[in-house]
Amino acid sequence: MRVFKPLAEWYANAAGHRKLGLRYDDLLSEENEVGHRAVARLSPAQSYERIFRLRRAMQYSLMQKVLPEKEWTKPEEVSLGRE
Repeated sequence: MRVFKPLAEWYANAAGHRKLGLRYDDLLSEENEVGHRAVARLSPAQSYERIFRLRRAMQYSLMQKVLPEKEWTKPEEVSLGRE
């Protein structure tokens, strides 16, 4: 629904994961069966990029900093399959 899109964008920006370079899919737990199967379906390149994003986010989180703005995850980079 178009009505909720501005609110959804605001919430995604307020959550802070984009400022650490993470995508929403990176936040999903892979400890349950569904998450584990989803991660197993990633190509080796996608898996490497995901691990890189998670490690970089952890490092910046421990330093209590955020990435430079040019490295933030942009809304168009995140594909949730919904429009």
